[in-house]
Amino acid sequence: MRRAVTKVPALVLLAALFASCALKTVKTETFGDPASRRAVLLAYDYSDFKADVAGRVMKDLTGDGYRVRVTDVSHLSGESAEPYGAVVLMAPLVVWQLDKNVRDFIEKSPDKARIILVTTAGGPDWKADIKGVDAVTEASVLSDAEALAHTVTGKVRALFEP
Repeated sequence: MRRAVTKVPALVLLAALFASCALKTVKTETFGDPASRRAVLLAYDYSDFKADVAGRVMKDLTGDGYRVRVTDVSHLSGESAEPYGAVVLMAPLVVWQLDKNVRDFIEKSPDKARIILVTTAGGPDWKADIKGVDAVTEASVLSDAEALAHTVTGKVRALFEP
């Protein structure tokens, strides 16, 4: 009887460990003025760095009357770039390759000039091999999140200028 009691807490701890290690996904939500003609799609895979950047970009844009739809890059197959004046895709490099969901979304988008691709890599030397998009590469350093958010926000605003 005593053995069974000691195994239960171990199983509970193991289950809790697996749950805490599960990948977080970005919840799909729309923020800002629902009637705004300045619509932005912002997709990223969750990391503390990308969540910080995305939160800053969203706050700045919605504060200026933009409508921002936020989603996880794994949900991009259900999205289209067409309703948006700007699309921001923040994706990691996996074995120095761009996320397949991101690559497929870009390839099916007719106006790549409205896409801002932010890749997170070990350093800024890697460049996306996708033609026609505005690509930025940044290391995932939390202290750099504000500067990257400012850069991304500026690029988005520029796409809406006449």
